[in-house]
Amino acid sequence: MHLLSRFRFYFKKGIASEKANFSIIFALSVMSFLLLIGFLIYVLDWHYKKNSMESANNAAILAGASKMVSNLSRLGDRFESISNHAKRALIDDAKRFIKNHIKESLSGYSAVFYNTEIQNIVNSSRISMTHMANNRLDSSNNTIFYNMDVMTSYDYRLQFIEHLLNQRYNQKIVSFIPALLRIEMGERPIFLIELVVDLSGSMHCAMNSDPEDVNSAPICQDKKRTKMAALKNALLLFLDSIDLLSHVKEDVYMGLIGYTTRVEKNIEPSWGTEKVRQYVTRDMDSLILKPTDSTPAMKQAYQILTSDKKRSFFTNFFRQGVKIPSLPFQKFIIFLTDGENNNFKSNVNTIKICDKAKENFIKIVTISINASPNGQRLLKTCVSSPEYHYNVVNADSLIHVFQNISQLMVHRKYSVILKG
Repeated sequence: MHLLSRFRFYFKKGIASEKANFSIIFALSVMSFLLLIGFLIYVLDWHYKKNSMESANNAAILAGASKMVSNLSRLGDRFESISNHAKRALIDDAKRFIKNHIKESLSGYSAVFYNTEIQNIVNSSRISMTHMANNRLDSSNNTIFYNMDVMTSYDYRLQFIEHLLNQRYNQKIVSFIPALLRIEMGERPIFLIELVVDLSGSMHCAMNSDPEDVNSAPICQDKKRTKMAALKNALLLFLDSIDLLSHVKEDVYMGLIGYTTRVEKNIEPSWGTEKVRQYVTRDMDSLILKPTDSTPAMKQAYQILTSDKKRSFFTNFFRQGVKIPSLPFQKFIIFLTDGENNNFKSNVNTIKICDKAKENFIKIVTISINASPNGQRLLKTCVSSPEYHYNVVNADSLIHVFQNISQLMVHRKYSVILKG
């Protein structure tokens, strides 16, 4: 403060003096301007760091809730019968997952934090997850509540002020996110899944090929290493994991739509995975040398998944004949392609259908196989939530994606209320 007082004194004296000249006034003005700019940069940097930490904590607590639900879903109806030690182990696993997710999320802000700073934030983080037994919010034994909170901190050094005051000065940035996790453990969820799969010519080329540059068949020779071969293998493993559900023929209603510029194959939804499995095994890799337009396929998937809604007689008369049971389905579209549509207008129309589907509480999961930036943009716009979009570049990552989706399928119904 003494330095600032002297600066103001000499500034006023310089202006008031008859000997003051333009260069002195200009220099003092520049110094004042630079001091102001430096201060504003620190204020903006401080807020950017805090917002980055809060975004990372929000993402981590939502991911941790999903992990906890996944852990409990594997137990089925045995939660109350397991030991307290086992329950603590489930919580500890979710807490480790949250900590790892904080690090992963902050790594996306490499322009904001150094790696050592990220590690310090993670090491000093405090994560709490507490089972609320006999919660007064819900007297039903079919609902489980967890109080969750994540707190991270960062020692922000104000070097600008340190130079002015000639002493060390830092301010702690703290981000605290509390949440309530509510999990319904009663009735088993039932799923309606519509697979929307790109069958166009580029799918029969190598995993690392650019779909926008593929215009002819000769460069697509090796059938064992194509995108279609990788997809076929990953889909069969996905169906295997769905079949592990104890009541798959009562809990999973599944169909498939394969498309090029039109719907090439429509397997109407049915209980279990058998019909979809037969098509994937026998016919899905048949070569179809056509371009891509996802609009007809997504439109048909949307119509199928909303066919249980009440409509006027006139509307129902002109709709296609597929009718799904009127049950409390959790509805999913799994939309997979290796590139954007050949016509830009088709992208716009597909996005409109995606928006209508989301308005009707249909979750859309999207998978892009080595897609162009425009293709990825289409799928990222269609998706229900950012974590439901996957981009894969090889066969192994495609298998991993379908494993993640199968875990999503076995989740209990849950909600996360952020209280911060």
